[in-house]
Amino acid sequence: MKRYLADKVENMRDIGGYETPFGMIPEKRFIRSCYVPPKITDAATFLCQLGVYTAIDLRTPRECAEAVTVFENHPNFNVRHFPFIAGAEVPQTTDEIAATYMEIAAETENIKNILTTIFNTDGGVVYYCYAGKDRTGVVTALVMLILGVSEDDIIADYVLSRDFLAQRLHEYSVAFNLDEKLITPQPRYMQEFLAAFKQKYGNIDKYLQQMNLSADMLRQQVFGHN
Repeated sequence: MKRYLADKVENMRDIGGYETPFGMIPEKRFIRSCYVPPKITDAATFLCQLGVYTAIDLRTPRECAEAVTVFENHPNFNVRHFPFIAGAEVPQTTDEIAATYMEIAAETENIKNILTTIFNTDGGVVYYCYAGKDRTGVVTALVMLILGVSEDDIIADYVLSRDFLAQRLHEYSVAFNLDEKLITPQPRYMQEFLAAFKQKYGNIDKYLQQMNLSADMLRQQVFGHN
């Protein structure tokens, strides 16, 4: 994992570098992020230098209209919009968080479009929601499962958002009088999601089969033939 532009973008990181049974995930291929406002032009320039020209926005149409990203209308970026219905609102209790993540995973038509774009695009892809922790976190977990990343590493990567977003999440919870635990990633949230995912779908291969996708074929786009 490599964090990018930490002084300007709170929660942007490369999930390359994790070891899997198929090899190490290449860098500059899968970039997860939070919302990047238009004024952070350095972010677009930096990602272009990495060979990243595709951006996937997971936010709702309302969110996109209220907060345009630096990638929108940028001449070098192809921006794809795949909004999730679930995950945009703050949960009422911490027990709802894993259930919300399961709702995100259940939006299979959207997931299929996202995964197809991520794995079949030449070069790298940056994908994001608002904070880059929940909707982005579920997509990242699914990508990592496809690539063969261990559950421990999936959870560890998820929890990094807690550290990178600590100040913002604290300020947000104070401003809106929220229990900070409701918006702060904790290991158990991802643990509970992975357990529920396994119970419902069995494994990532069976999950993808429902969408007529093959984990082997997607992995070949990254690691080649094994």
